[in-house]
Amino acid sequence: MIGEAVATAAHRLGSVRDAVLARLGGPLGEAARAAAAALARVAPDAQKLQRARWMAASRLVWPENFRAIHPTWIEAVLGELPARARTAVANGSGDPIEIWLARRALAGFVAMPAARDAIRTPVDVPAVPADPLRAWLEQIGADQLASALARIGGEDVIAADPRLAAARARGTAGLGPPRAVVHRCSGLVDEDTRLVRAGIRTVAPHLDARGRRQVLQRLPRALALELRGDLHAFAADPQPASWAALI
Repeated sequence: MIGEAVATAAHRLGSVRDAVLARLGGPLGEAARAAAAALARVAPDAQKLQRARWMAASRLVWPENFRAIHPTWIEAVLGELPARARTAVANGSGDPIEIWLARRALAGFVAMPAARDAIRTPVDVPAVPADPLRAWLEQIGADQLASALARIGGEDVIAADPRLAAARARGTAGLGPPRAVVHRCSGLVDEDTRLVRAGIRTVAPHLDARGRRQVLQRLPRALALELRGDLHAFAADPQPASWAALI
């Protein structure tokens, strides 16, 4: 959104536009140049309308697909805002002071992907709703935990838990080397979260930095804060499970 706003503003520079945009560094510069290039491909009579749309979007408070962020994250942010700024967050607009306060509060969020109903590739992971996402992570965690327990003589524990028994029946193809599987399941003592924690550890290497933040925003805040350390600690897992095994 910011890159598109910068490209729209730079349009008024005329012949020096590209030279100015070329001097912008980092992700903002890349986004602005990409937006300028996309605008150049639009028919001349449609460019004005496209610029107007981009500028209107830039005046909104919300990040893209804001409603996909779990409400508990938004509630935590709203609790720190004055009433006028909370109204700006709710409406997506307001006076300059309200907008500044609201944007400052929401600055820690990243844009969310459009909703999807199935996971086929890693970019689909943060696009599914919170409950199906957690269920998917728990199934992956069950596969990992059942495999780990089987290797250390935990067949009784597996048999006592229907989800672990079902995971045992699915097999271990693609889950990764035994040592890596056991490592992903180490230290998981809370029965309420052990499966989802094992699942997030397994999925972590398949997500980029943006995807990891989006996954956390998709889940309830309390759970996400508990999973955040696992997600980042296992992002560089050198022996990850195969993506095919996860889907």
